[in-house]
Amino acid sequence: KQEKERQARKAALKARKDRIKEDVERLKGTCDSILVSIHWGEEYSTTPNSEQKELAKFIANLGVDVIIGEHPHVIQPMDWVERDDGKQTLVIYSLGNFLSSQVTIERMLGGCAAFDIRKNGETGEITIENVE
Repeated sequence: KQEKERQARKAALKARKDRIKEDVERLKGTCDSILVSIHWGEEYSTTPNSEQKELAKFIANLGVDVIIGEHPHVIQPMDWVERDDGKQTLVIYSLGNFLSSQVTIERMLGGCAAFDIRKNGETGEITIENVE
C-alpha cells in the first residue's frame, strides 16, 4: 500500500510540474518578469518540506523570478534558490494567514514580504532587490 501511495504522489508531482512548465513557457516573451503563486506544503508546518524545495528548484530553473507559496496557514521562511544558470529566484514558502479565525498563535500570524523588481534597460536583465 505504501508503495502505491508513493507512486501516486510521484505521478501527481510529475503532472504538476508538467502543468507549471507549460504555464511558464507560455508566459515567456510576453512579460518582463514571472512570479508564481503556488498552493503547496503541509498545513501547520513552519518549515518547507522536501516537495516544496524540489518544486522551488524546478520552478526556479524555468526562469521564474519570484515564487510565493501559500497553504500551510503558518509562516515559513523566505530563501534564495540558485538556478542552474547561476541566477537566483526569491522563494517565499508561506506568508501564513492574512486573516484567520484559527485559534493557535502560529495560525493567527501572517507575514508580509516586500521586494523590488528591476529591469536593466540596456541588458534587459531582471533583478529582485530590497527584499524585506
